[in-house]
Amino acid sequence: MLFQCIEEDSDCSIWHNVFRLHETDTLVSSCQGPLLLLRVCLNGQFRFSAGGLGDFELAPGQAMLLFQPRPQSDLHLEGGEEYAVVDIVMPGKYMQHFLLYYAVLADFSEKITDQAAACLTTFPIRLPVTTLHGIDKLLNCTYMGTLRSMYVDARLMDIITEVLSLAEGNGKKEVSLSQDEIERILEIRKMLIENIDKHYRIKDLSKMAYMNEYKLKRGFQQIVGASIFDYQLNHRMQAAQAQLLGTEMSLEEITEATGYQHLSSFINAFRQHFGETPAAFRKNKRR
Repeated sequence: MLFQCIEEDSDCSIWHNVFRLHETDTLVSSCQGPLLLLRVCLNGQFRFSAGGLGDFELAPGQAMLLFQPRPQSDLHLEGGEEYAVVDIVMPGKYMQHFLLYYAVLADFSEKITDQAAACLTTFPIRLPVTTLHGIDKLLNCTYMGTLRSMYVDARLMDIITEVLSLAEGNGKKEVSLSQDEIERILEIRKMLIENIDKHYRIKDLSKMAYMNEYKLKRGFQQIVGASIFDYQLNHRMQAAQAQLLGTEMSLEEITEATGYQHLSSFINAFRQHFGETPAAFRKNKRR
C-alpha cells in the first residue's frame, strides 16, 4: 500500500493512494473533524462505504464529492487486484467560491453548513480525459516552493469547476462582469506582465481585485483567453527565451529573474514549454 501526500497546506491536501493486497480485506479509516472529499478512482473497481452516506463503487475515471462531519470510510479491497485513488481533501468553506454560480450546490452547501453528511450527486461523475490528465500532472508536478503552491491552487480550482459543471449537466459557465470588474482584471493582467519574478496565489489576487477567487479566475480566462497561471508562465518563458538569446546571463540569473526559486524548476518548466532545456536552446540558436 502507498499513501503519498502530494500537497498539503492550509486550504487542502491531495493524497495519492495505491492499494494491492494478497487477500481480500476491508480497511477502515477515520479522522477528526469534518471532511469535504473529492475521491477520484484512477485504477480498479473501487468500492467503499462512507459513514452516514452508504456504499459507493467507482470505476476508473469516476469521482464522487462527499461531505462527512465525522469522517469514516471502509475500503473493500479484493485480493490480487490493484487500486489507485486520488483523494482531494478541502475545508467545507471551499465551496463558497462556487455557490453563486452552480445551482447544484444549494442543497449540498446547506448540509455542509448544518454539519450533515451529504453527497453532491447520487451517482459517480465521469471525468473527461482532460481533467484526468490535469490530475496526473498534479501527481507528477515538478515545481517547488511558492510556484508549486500556485500551480496546485490553480489546477485544483480547474478540477472542482469541471466536477460541478458535470454534476449540473452544463459546460463551464461564463461569469457576468461589470465594466469596473473588467478593468480590475486588466490591471491584474498588467501586474502579472510587469512582475514576472513574483508569485501571486489566486487568493491574494482576488483580494487585490475585490472579487472572489472563482469569479476572478473565470473572468480572467474569459477576457484574456488563458488561465492566470498559464498566462504568467507564458510571459516567463518568453522573457527567459529573450534572455538566453540576447544576454550572457547565467541560468541561475535567468532563474531568479523569471521568478523561479530553484534552477531545476526553471529547467523543467522551460523543457515542458519548448521541448528542450535552456542550455540546449541557447546552444542550438547560437550556432
